[in-house]
Amino acid sequence: AAPAPAAPAAAEAQAPEPAPAGDKGEGGGEAAAAAEDAGEATPGSSTILIEARLKVDDGSVLTLQMGAADRCKEVAQRFVQDNSLKAWFQEPLTAWLKQVENDAVKFPVKIEGDLMEIRKQYSKRK
Repeated sequence: AAPAPAAPAAAEAQAPEPAPAGDKGEGGGEAAAAAEDAGEATPGSSTILIEARLKVDDGSVLTLQMGAADRCKEVAQRFVQDNSLKAWFQEPLTAWLKQVENDAVKFPVKIEGDLMEIRKQYSKRK
């Protein structure tokens, strides 16, 4: 059900002429177009599918958000880079995000995890 609103917004952005200014989706097309123009999805620009609170080895908790337009691999890569984490977390985090997305019954999914446990569980080389 979550991806459904994205389709009308995309159609609106492609053909802005037929939609009158006073239409019920006021500004919706513009916001979608602005997000597309930005090139990179920023938090709040697309429907959030996964919001994960991840505990890192120093005991702090970091929040990762994945939107409908995002890809697991890119989100994991950005999260690792933005938080100056070790590169070895990227692959396990990608696999974990894919599983969370596949197992989800409804969106958004709010989940908590421990990055060290995720690495142990999803690391390809044991």
